[in-house]
Amino acid sequence: MTFSRPHILGILVVLAFALSNFSAFAQNDGPLQKADVMPLWEGCENEDPAKALQCTKAEIAHFVRENLACPIFPTSEWYDSTSHIYFEVDPEGNVQNVKVLKPGDEQLDAAAIEAVEQLPAFIPGSHQGEPCAVKFSIPVRSEAKCIRKRK
Repeated sequence: MTFSRPHILGILVVLAFALSNFSAFAQNDGPLQKADVMPLWEGCENEDPAKALQCTKAEIAHFVRENLACPIFPTSEWYDSTSHIYFEVDPEGNVQNVKVLKPGDEQLDAAAIEAVEQLPAFIPGSHQGEPCAVKFSIPVRSEAKCIRKRK
């Protein structure tokens, strides 16, 4: 059996389309960047969805700021250091996989990870009616209260 060039090209296009759409049917077990219902901070759930997410982000920032163990910087030159921290909220609402996404000062990175690991459980998120893990990232900036010189 022989195939003409247009026929072979047609078969390749159909095959490529089938393979490219295969991933759309595959189960996605990894954390999502955005879910239909995002994980929420306890107390933010009574807002409309946009305000609830804004409330959750504000509460996360406040909690991390309050629980950040101030690193002792050798000079004040690190005042503008910012660490970007990645974490996931699992389908049960627990914080997991906390890591530095974009490093700042090494001591600030460690203090920021420690503060994020202390976040309380969230109201879990869901996507298409199923509980899901969701990705988050937050900037943690050194603050004036953390700037102290070594003695």
